[in-house]
Amino acid sequence: MSLSPRYEQQPHYAALRAHLLGDHWLQLLELYGAHSMAIGRKIVRGRRTNVLALRICVELKSEAAVGAQRVPDRVQVTHPGTGVVYHVPSDVVQCPPARHHIVDPTAAVRPVPGGVSGGVSANSEGAAETGTLGGWAWDARKGSVVILSNEHVLGHRPGTHLLQPAIGDVIGHRPERIGTVRRGLARLEGTPVFADCAIGTLDDVATAAFEVPAIGAAIMAVDEPRLGQRVEKFGRSTRHTVGVVDALHWQGVVRSALPNAPVHHYRDAIQIRPTRPDRVWAEGGDSGSLVFVREPLADASLIKPVVGLHFGGDAEYGLACRISIVFAGIGLATLPDGVRRAICTDIARVRGQVPTSAAHVGITLDLLCRALEVSTRGRAIMRACARHRSELTSALLRDKHLRREAAQAIRPLVSGAPAITRLLARPCSRAAMARIQALLRRLRSTASPAWRRSLDAILRGPVFRRSGTLGALLGVSAAQVTDSPPPMPASAARGSAPSSRRSAARKASALRGRTAASAEKARRKKAVTPSGTSDT
Repeated sequence: MSLSPRYEQQPHYAALRAHLLGDHWLQLLELYGAHSMAIGRKIVRGRRTNVLALRICVELKSEAAVGAQRVPDRVQVTHPGTGVVYHVPSDVVQCPPARHHIVDPTAAVRPVPGGVSGGVSANSEGAAETGTLGGWAWDARKGSVVILSNEHVLGHRPGTHLLQPAIGDVIGHRPERIGTVRRGLARLEGTPVFADCAIGTLDDVATAAFEVPAIGAAIMAVDEPRLGQRVEKFGRSTRHTVGVVDALHWQGVVRSALPNAPVHHYRDAIQIRPTRPDRVWAEGGDSGSLVFVREPLADASLIKPVVGLHFGGDAEYGLACRISIVFAGIGLATLPDGVRRAICTDIARVRGQVPTSAAHVGITLDLLCRALEVSTRGRAIMRACARHRSELTSALLRDKHLRREAAQAIRPLVSGAPAITRLLARPCSRAAMARIQALLRRLRSTASPAWRRSLDAILRGPVFRRSGTLGALLGVSAAQVTDSPPPMPASAARGSAPSSRRSAARKASALRGRTAASAEKARRKKAVTPSGTSDT
């Protein structure tokens, strides 16, 4: 039962996960007198080993017995697909039960970033007085920017006033409203809680800062948590803290610090321990903080993916809902994905068209990105946009007129039937290229120095010096785009080791300057196996 880097593909992990997420988990808690369970590394003499174990957390640990029955040394679990029985080690851990983090004062911040104090009025049903506004996301159901936090911080009643700072931080002063609660997933007593989340809208989106202090832009990418993964967060009480994902699929009982509050059963959560023993991961008032991976994406953008939404814990550990479950449950998307959806909708609505073709516009836009990635001339544009993705996204989110201008500039290229042959055969007149140049110059007027230099390089590129079809301008054919693999999604572009980055840089520099024909010839030569067949 050793823990390998690909532990999630091991059959005993799948069996243990199915056992833990079954319907009998509450009976197991009562049987062993525990308050929570999770999957993590077995702890021996205070040190974490590489043995995967079912972790059973209790308030007081006894060597003789725990609860009504002694915890067996190995737990019998069955694989849900194959029916094979595995005997997985157990690990009894003494730690305090989880509690929601609620109160600690802080100040007003404008524009409003993630990680600052926030909440709703004290008489809101199911909401605490004070918590953390986690960060900004895109509401896929309504098509707008929203702030994400816990349901036990914002409640779930639409129209409730959203305050920053929270009412517990402005004692003696009148709290300032910044928006309203849009919706939340209500936590009902006796019903499992997979996602403790709620979202709110701003009265003016221009007052939003799409970042989290000391961490970076948010939410620009998401990812799944992994055991041993280094993570960080910024909350209103403990500010910037660093930890490690210590256990997955945590489920247990969480009690609120509020009087007469109901007890809730949380499932499939992330357990995080602080990196330093003399520091805590979170305290009261940190509920609603976003949990980030410490390693940024490998595209030079410095964007850190979000893996969780913190909701509680104790001094020894923290707990967070999986961000994938939060996004699916309440209907969210990342900010870059939201900008893309908004532009596709704006393109489809031009000249009175019904927005049913927005999906077709999105497909053609993906084909355009693949054509740019294959082209030597267009690859620099894609790299610049990826490197400054957070700044580009923020500019388009704040200014709806700029977003509409972008839709009008791109529309001649991506409207119509989504086919690569038609896309590359579309004429690019000087007027169409002038609109794109005007869009880039407008972006340049408010860009940072680094982004401005990249835009200058794009404007000086050969693509804007002539007219003709899109394929001729980029120097690519339909076959090249069809044979090329699709670009890696942002959430999968994980940070790599320095040696891997140097190798990738050498490969990229070797590809620069190649013609389309020579690049295609090299690709086909590499794809031939020793037996003479192709792997592509």
